[in-house]
Amino acid sequence: MAIIQTDKPYEPTTFEEIQEQKLEENSQQAQRKIEEFYKNSPDFEQKTFPIQQTEYYAYQLDENVATPYIDGITLDDEEKEELMLNIGIAIEFVQSIQKEMRQNTKDIYACDSIECLDNLGI
Repeated sequence: MAIIQTDKPYEPTTFEEIQEQKLEENSQQAQRKIEEFYKNSPDFEQKTFPIQQTEYYAYQLDENVATPYIDGITLDDEEKEELMLNIGIAIEFVQSIQKEMRQNTKDIYACDSIECLDNLGI
């Protein structure tokens, strides 16, 4: 028996396969947006973001709270305020992407036909 090779990638055809593909595309799309947002940030900034985020939230509740990590990377109060603003912007951006991804996932699961999935724009 001969093996037939084709240059075409596999295309899903069943509803379940297309639904799974849409879920994967949704995840990849969200990841690309976040990577694009952080592409000019140094690696250590990305790795320490959870620490910065924790200190940011605490600082929003009480400006006198200890923020040892952020204090350690800023030169003065003015720079700290600017960094806090930038952390807030980053948090809002990531949250908006997460919210969009959750809504897309909900929309994908709400579909009951291939046509519906095709019309999602994902």
